[in-house]
Amino acid sequence: METNAALMTGKGAAAISCITIVGPKAKEVISKITKPASNVASRLQKESLILTEIMDSERIVDQVLVACEGDDKFTINAHGNPILVESIMELLKSNGVKLISGKEMLMLEALQKNPDNLIAAEASVEHIYSKTIAGSKLIFNQKTHGLSKLANLWLKEISPTKIQTSCAEVLENTKVAELIISGAKVMIAGAPNSGKSTLLNQICGKQKAIVADIAGTTRDWVGATIIAGSLEIEFFDTAGLDEELATKTKLDKVSQEVTLDLFKQANLLLYLIDAQNPEKIDFELLHKYIPKNTTVISVLNKIDKRNIDTQILEKFNIDISISAENGENIDGLISLIERKLSTTNLNSTEAIFFTERHKKIAREILDCEQDIDKIKSLVNKLINPKG
Repeated sequence: METNAALMTGKGAAAISCITIVGPKAKEVISKITKPASNVASRLQKESLILTEIMDSERIVDQVLVACEGDDKFTINAHGNPILVESIMELLKSNGVKLISGKEMLMLEALQKNPDNLIAAEASVEHIYSKTIAGSKLIFNQKTHGLSKLANLWLKEISPTKIQTSCAEVLENTKVAELIISGAKVMIAGAPNSGKSTLLNQICGKQKAIVADIAGTTRDWVGATIIAGSLEIEFFDTAGLDEELATKTKLDKVSQEVTLDLFKQANLLLYLIDAQNPEKIDFELLHKYIPKNTTVISVLNKIDKRNIDTQILEKFNIDISISAENGENIDGLISLIERKLSTTNLNSTEAIFFTERHKKIAREILDCEQDIDKIKSLVNKLINPKG
């Protein structure tokens, strides 16, 4: 069994940095690199906390607190200077300790607590990295409910078709779950001067973007993030979509390229139509650059500037009307975004695939045709740490 060490606090300057060392040689290494080694060795008992110095030959690296959490688990609480932390990590490495990431260390500990359920171990770790409380809860519920429960039911199922159908449904749930866990990217697009920067400022409640009466003020993109219900939504305000603009100057050409690249990353597109100068959305142009399945919401902006009749709404296929300048119907727009992304429909106990490993196995299950033995072997691989 290897002895591993990981930095468990964030990289960068801090008051304290914590390094965890776990494995059969952990106590031996700690005794070797601290001063005085013989005294430290005798005091490294479970639940003890000692003040000592980390030594590299005759050089003092740092004065630290060493916590003994078990016979083979220790935590070095060092000063948070990145140079000192790196020196300690290199010293551990030179003494035969394998350096791993904090996430890998958490996974090793989770496997000790969940030796028979790999999904539960993964959930114990992955829920920490969710961007929202709802996402964290969704992942954590996979430990005993959700995917863990469903995988055990699959092992008892005799119909390969039922397992595959259920697996396909979980993959669909996963698409929505990923938005809740990792956040959604929403592009604000439209013709120059349609009010994109004003809308971003209104949504985020601060002057994030440059606003002016000059068409095409935003040459680059500006981003801002909000929490809306169960979602973290990152909004991008970009240069107006305009193929003619791309031919004017090199800077305009680059701005258009950045805009189109962001289109490809977006989960949803808000397309603003100026009520003062309404123009139909050029879907043919949009679909040259964005995936066909990208959700598009058509937003009629500047409704405070003119009286809007139903003919305009019908002619331009408007989904919602707003005034970005005075904030009219912004809450309605946020609610519409949540509904369009379907995140309001997912129960927190629904089974989801929350790692790339899960999704890979799921795709293999769907490719197994009617081979029940192979399918169950893959299901066992999904839940059993020993495969």
